[in-house]
Amino acid sequence: YADCTPIVIYDPQKQVVANIHSGWRGTVQQIGPKALQKMQEVFDSQICDCEVTIGPNIQACCFEVGEEVKQIFEETFGDLPNWKEIVQEKENEAGEKKYWIDTSQINRTLFEKMGILPDKITESQICTKCHSNQLHSFRGDGTSSGRSTMFTILRERKEEK
Repeated sequence: YADCTPIVIYDPQKQVVANIHSGWRGTVQQIGPKALQKMQEVFDSQICDCEVTIGPNIQACCFEVGEEVKQIFEETFGDLPNWKEIVQEKENEAGEKKYWIDTSQINRTLFEKMGILPDKITESQICTKCHSNQLHSFRGDGTSSGRSTMFTILRERKEEK
């Protein structure tokens, strides 16, 4: 990924994990919550057991969009109680009216609405564009941008004596 939102959902009771690549379109399609629902269906994961990690991605400080993308987000998420925090309207450097969207906060809010406790959600809060010298950012580096990868390793549990 390069600016998209990597999400890990972990169920320590069932020892299953979902690695999710959620770009802005995946966020609109609510791919994170859909993965959690799939974990419930396939592995009988209980929401109260699950933990979520939201990795480095383009943060609201740099995710500038036009009216058309903002409309898509508003149609999908405009009823969220924190909508006014998720989308900020202001002028960009060229003096154009634009919108800055916080996809991490959208994902956090969606997981909380499903019942994941806030203290079981971890966000890196690292902006890939602001840190494009350390992380890949398509918005920062354009077509020459590389891609980041997320790995999750589950180790076998040792039985307690």
